[in-house]
Order: sequence, then C-alpha cells, then structure tokens
Amino acid sequence: MSKHDPLQDSLESRLDRLRMRQRLRDALLLGGRGAFYACVLAVMTALVAALAQAPWSRAALWISPGLIPAGALLGALVGMLRRVDNLHVARALDHAAAGEDRFASALQLSGHHRPARAQLLLNDALETVARVGEKAAIPLRAARELKWLPAPAAALIALLWLAPGPRQVAQASHEPEVAPDEWQALHRQLEDELKELPPPQTPEERELAEQLQKLADLLKQQPDKKEALAEIAKLRSELEKKAQALGSHDVSMRQAAQALRSSAALARFAMLLKAGDYQAAAAELEAVAQQLKENQLAMSAEDFEAAASDLENLSRELAGDDELSECCRNAAGAASRMNREELSKALKRLSQCTGKNASKLSKCDGLCRSRSILDQLAKRLSQCKGCKNGVCSKC
Repeated sequence: MSKHDPLQDSLESRLDRLRMRQRLRDALLLGGRGAFYACVLAVMTALVAALAQAPWSRAALWISPGLIPAGALLGALVGMLRRVDNLHVARALDHAAAGEDRFASALQLSGHHRPARAQLLLNDALETVARVGEKAAIPLRAARELKWLPAPAAALIALLWLAPGPRQVAQASHEPEVAPDEWQALHRQLEDELKELPPPQTPEERELAEQLQKLADLLKQQPDKKEALAEIAKLRSELEKKAQALGSHDVSMRQAAQALRSSAALARFAMLLKAGDYQAAAAELEAVAQQLKENQLAMSAEDFEAAASDLENLSRELAGDDELSECCRNAAGAASRMNREELSKALKRLSQCTGKNASKLSKCDGLCRSRSILDQLAKRLSQCKGCKNGVCSKC
C-alpha cells in the first residue's frame, strides 16, 4: 500500500459520512414536502367526495387521511435515493470549516498526475476540516411547507367531521342551494373587485374584461349554482392557457416584490415593482448597477448580505419564469461573494431582462389577479350557504 492510500481512505470515509448526512437531510425535506402536498391532495379528495355524495364517497372520505403518511414516506424514499454531488457536500464542509475550498480542491485533484502535490493538498485539507463534523457541515432542517401543514390538516378534519350524509343531502335538495340575498352579495363583491382591476390596454385584456363582466351579469340573474361554478371553471381554464402561453405560469412580479424587504440599495427598485412600473424599475436597477460599477454606492458587508438575501428570495418567488429567476439567482450569488463588479453586471442583466419582459409581466399581473378573483368567488359560492344580508362567518 502506498503512502498516499491512508489519506485517500480518509477522504473517501469523510465523503461517505457527508453523503449519508445529505441523504438524511434530503429525506427529511422531501418527506415534509410529501406530507404537505399529500395533505392538500387528501383535502381535494375529501372535498370532491363530500360534494359528489356518490356510493364511493364515504370510502374516499376515510381513505383520504391515509394519503398523508403515504406522501411523507414516498418523499423520504425519494430523498434517500437522490443522487448526492460529492463536490456539493465537500464545499458545504469547507464552508463550515472556513476552509476556503481546500477540501473540495483536494477532492478534485485526488487523481492528479503528480501524486506528491495531490498528497500535500489532501493532507492540508483533511487537517483543516478535521475538527468540523458532518452535523455542522450539513445541518438538518424541516421543509418550509410544514409550517403550513396545519391549515390543510384542519380543513381535512373539518371535511371528515362535517361532510353531509346521503339522507341530509336528500333533505336539502328541496331548498335552494344559494339564497337570493347571497347571489346579490356575490354579484356586488365581484363588481367591486372588477372595478379595482387596471383598465385593459390590449385586445386580449379587453376580451378578458368582457368575460369577467359577463360572469358578473350571470350572478345577477341568480342562476343554478352548478351553472355558475361551471362558468367560473371554464373562465379559470382559459386564464390558465393564457398564462402558459406567456411562459410565466403563476408569476406576479408585483406580488414577488414583497420578498425585497431588507436591502436599502434595492428599496426603490422594490417600490417600483410593487407599483407595477416595470420599465421604471428596470431603469432604477440599471442606475444601481452603474453606481456600483463607478464605486459611487457605498455598501457594507451587511448591505451585501441583505441584497443577497432579498435577491435569493425574489428568485424563489419567480421560479415560474426561468429567465428572471436565473438572473436573480446570479445577482444573489454575486452579492453573497461581495463582488461589486460581478454584482453590477448581474444587476444590469436583471435590469435588461425586466425591461424586456415589462409588457409580459404586466399581463401576468392581470392574469394572476383575475385568477385570484375567480378562486375566491368559487370558494364563496361553494361554501357560503344560509347567509343573512350577504354576511356570515364563512364569507
């Protein structure tokens, strides 16, 4: 056995422990996400069963809670089987040990054609990270979705508890599903929300506004509840197709701008995004990039950290738009490295991308707002019954 082998064995042993820790972390994360989305699916299944009141409804209601542990188990299994990148875990260990990529460099040069040089690098890397354990390098954390799990879980419990039996449905069928004053309240609410929408500018926006107004007129006529829900579903489907055609499904830049909370340098950019003035926002971001380039904008380490955090959050909010999300992620990386020149270039690219897509982003905002209106209307129409003067606890 050569002199290099013990060090190589130590490297492999350390990598094995890091990979196992990463798999455990992935299992916890994906298991939590699996439980959350399985709970949402269970709520949808129970809701369909409660509304359908078919022969299979009772069985579906009681089977639906079993989806939650099944989803958690499936997510955990996927996390355990997920491929682990050796370089990723090596850099995580370097970061925890403040090793300046020594361990990652040693890993990449382990097969170098000059064994003596590779051995020196490997020995230095192992000494640097010797006091740092896998727990510090790859800390375990729960999925963010778990904090929202109580909401669908409570909805599922309520559905299982309150779902009407066949006999109750038969008795209620003789009564109108939606009272006249409820129809009036729904019509007024929809009219008020339509007035808050920005005026249409393009033929497509005018067509959408006309369809929403037709829906409001339909509610005024107090149709059958199923007819109204079918019309809402039809219009909702058309909005989904329009959003997919734009290539930014479920992306609203005005809503995503809420993620920009900490950075003072990006405060005006965030304000313009929230106002929906994307051309002005792009110009403001280009001005910030120019100030960074000319060293006219003083930024401390805390300022860089705040900008990196905000841009990373914005990247996640814009996950439905690959181009914008990638630009935000690159800018966040440059800010985290506190590199003024790289950050200036990244912000300029983000500015150009925002300006180029300004028209599309405005359309996406309108579609997101319209979908939200339809979702709230469908929810009120499905749940609200027995209101007095258009007001009840469910409304």
